[in-house]
Amino acid sequence: MVGIAVFCALVFAGLCLYYAFRFTNFFPYAPPIDEASISKLRGDFGVMGDFFGGILNPILAFSTVLLLVISLRVQIKELRATTREIAAATDAHKDQVKIAKLQLDESRANLQVAQEQLRLSKEREKNAQKELKTSRVKKRTEANKLARIEQSSELISTLDGYFNHLEKLYSRPIKPSGRQDELKSLQSCKPQDKMDFYNRIFTDHVYIGLKRSYLQLPNIFIAMSDCLTEIHELGIVSIHTIEYYRTRLDSMCYQELPYFKPYIDERTLEALSAKQKKVIDIVVDSYVSEILNTNTDSQVT
Repeated sequence: MVGIAVFCALVFAGLCLYYAFRFTNFFPYAPPIDEASISKLRGDFGVMGDFFGGILNPILAFSTVLLLVISLRVQIKELRATTREIAAATDAHKDQVKIAKLQLDESRANLQVAQEQLRLSKEREKNAQKELKTSRVKKRTEANKLARIEQSSELISTLDGYFNHLEKLYSRPIKPSGRQDELKSLQSCKPQDKMDFYNRIFTDHVYIGLKRSYLQLPNIFIAMSDCLTEIHELGIVSIHTIEYYRTRLDSMCYQELPYFKPYIDERTLEALSAKQKKVIDIVVDSYVSEILNTNTDSQVT
């Protein structure tokens, strides 16, 4: 198209130059002008112009239409190419959207995995803390149990020491009344002989040493009752052990009270009665607890 335009411009410029050179005095060396020949030439040029105009106008009009069609086709091709590019860009955008969606789903999945791992980590930490707390409680419980076992052992040793002291005291040979030639221990004497023995101990100044020992018996009985109560409260020994020491305490302590009851004050007697009642209640409570535990175990089984 550019070449055609240049060619037409050159032809037009050549015609203009020829006209100026041949029919005007514009150029200094132009040939002289003859009016007759000029008129003839003008007529010839007019006919030639009509001829070329009649030929060129349809050609140019057809060329214009052809150029319009060509431009339309080019525009259609460009439009199609643009449409294809837009479609390709749309597909690429869709692919990018899909990829972004997949990445988003993957990120969400990774986030869920991270949250699950965090939850499991917190749960493991919580379980570890719980196990640590349980272990500490267990160790503390075991330590308390060991302490209670040691304390129970010490109390049992103390209680056994009291019983040994009473056995030595009760096994001393005495002379029953009316039988000066016979020696017996206090445990083997008859009740009347025991009454006479305690009467001599607490009234005769000859037995001051024994009197001091026997005056300490109520306090020893109270201390032994307290030991047995503490042993029961610690909950380490069995009911049979409690019953064993309770039986010994009753036979060696509380059964001896009536013999020297007149020689001790009322406050001490009240304290001894309260201790005796408490010891009996301990045994009853122990048996009741054992029966309840046995029933519970049988129901569970």
